[in-house]
Amino acid sequence: MNALVNAGPATLAILGASLCLLSLIIGVAWTANGIVQAQNRTHIPACIRALGDLVRAFR
Repeated sequence: MNALVNAGPATLAILGASLCLLSLIIGVAWTANGIVQAQNRTHIPACIRALGDLVRAFR
């Protein structure tokens, strides 16, 4: 955990965005089977927010 605390906000934003995108891809794959449709929709706003934070971190 100390490594994460010392990483800084930009690194955490990258980690969050990549984790979020990964979960989105998995969610879309499941949705193709018609299983986690509702759960997949809740990931999208969080993902957009994480990507927005990522953009702000590099400005």
